[in-house]
Amino acid sequence: MNISTDKDLWVSWREYHETILGLARVVHDSGWKFDQVLCLARGGLRPGDIFSRILDVPLAILSVSSYREEAGLALPAERCTVLTGSPAAANYARCAVM
Repeated sequence: MNISTDKDLWVSWREYHETILGLARVVHDSGWKFDQVLCLARGGLRPGDIFSRILDVPLAILSVSSYREEAGLALPAERCTVLTGSPAAANYARCAVM
């Protein structure tokens, strides 16, 4: 089994899932109302999916192509598609970074 250090945090799939559920419950119980959940594709898909289901709102996904850890910058993908609304409505927006 891997051990957490000052540089690395190791969590089991169960801990990860339970932590996401716990946070989603706190947000749900807060009474805040949201139109949709927006998540980053690089690590945010699972939390976004759980939040979307618990809050019963659509899930929008933002894709990033690179991450520069030393600069703390998330760079948008050259092309991205964001889906929102109900599956029947299939509203979407496309963007391109020049």
